[in-house]
Amino acid sequence: MRFGPAVLLVVIAVIGATGFYSVAPESLELFADHVVAATLDRPALMLESLVVEQDIAALPNAASRAVHEAQLVFLLGFAERGFVSEGSGSEVAADRLFVAAAELAREANRLEESSTGHRILADCLNQLLDLRGIGYKMFNMGDAKSAADRAVELDPENPLARTAAAAFYSSAPRAFGGDPEKAIQHLEQATIHRSGRLHVDFLVHLWSAKVNMRVERIDEATASFRAAFAIFPENWALARMAEEAGVSLSNPQ
Repeated sequence: MRFGPAVLLVVIAVIGATGFYSVAPESLELFADHVVAATLDRPALMLESLVVEQDIAALPNAASRAVHEAQLVFLLGFAERGFVSEGSGSEVAADRLFVAAAELAREANRLEESSTGHRILADCLNQLLDLRGIGYKMFNMGDAKSAADRAVELDPENPLARTAAAAFYSSAPRAFGGDPEKAIQHLEQATIHRSGRLHVDFLVHLWSAKVNMRVERIDEATASFRAAFAIFPENWALARMAEEAGVSLSNPQ
């Protein structure tokens, strides 16, 4: 399943350990940095995504292509949510992109199971849990938890598997598997195994802020919010979380 230029324009109009997979193209890693930084407008996003898609198409096996295509489509959905926050995007389009990315991740895992495939699936499901209503949440939290747990099980040193798990455990109600203490443990491991990519460092700080706020460690949460802000100050999820927490990022002093 590939998304050519026309499909991407119609649908639109937040890479770890790989095992047997080809290493993610550098263009995909840079695209992740740019999307999480929210530095691309829509035309630039489309142009860069097409370059990434060409690089993915050149990968040597179907599972590699599927897993990295899933990451690309997930990032397009994440970017679309950023456009929504600016008043120009579509939550419906974002939802469809996350659904498509999840199916690509499942296909990659059917071809050959990997931490990366399950991590992307967990990221997609976490986004859909945030976008959709209580009925969806009740029936899909278990799948999101399972995908995150499996991603970590397959590669405990995958920092993005750890942040996907932290995202679930810091957000879900305890009755549905949420566990702030587990989220903190995953973030401690993500910190140890950070890859040096800016978007990975940003996500560690972002979810550290979320979970510390949940357990009422306000000073620690504020420090994490500001550390994330120092990396990507324009990120839409950071702005939303900080606003909900009552933390000012415009005047960090």
